Amino acid sequence: MDTYKVYTFDEFFESGLEECISPFLETKSKKWAKNLSLKTAIFSLILLIFCYVIQFSNININYGYIIVSFIYLFLGVPAILNALEDLKNFEINISVLMTLAAFFAILLNSPFEGALLLILFSLSDSLEKTISYKTKSAIYNLNKIAPNRAFV
Repeated sequence: MDTYKVYTFDEFFESGLEECISPFLETKSKKWAKNLSLKTAIFSLILLIFCYVIQFSNININYGYIIVSFIYLFLGVPAILNALEDLKNFEINISVLMTLAAFFAILLNSPFEGALLLILFSLSDSLEKTISYKTKSAIYNLNKIAPNRAFV
């Protein structure tokens, strides 16, 4: 018999469970929440490709910078929040370094390259999380069908 743990809103999102199974989401919202970070990264990649098309087609160059600012909003804000959390815990890892490199690219007048760095890092991170969730699910299902007793 399965026992269910009762979560508060903050406890659930700190638990590390996949967001699409959250009891706090409506049924229609759970479909959109599945692989949300991967969907955001792919959407940002499409925006970046559109930026490069604008950049090299001699249309007004300011539109490209406006679109890149949305990429930094979609991917950069969560990355910088995670990096600040890691720095608060005195952890310096690849996540912190990639985020700093992406934001320092703005200072070097290369926002498109920084956005590409954010997209590549977000894609790899979201694919890693997706594979991890699928692996955990497969192990859990395998454990459910494994026999509990053996006769020798």
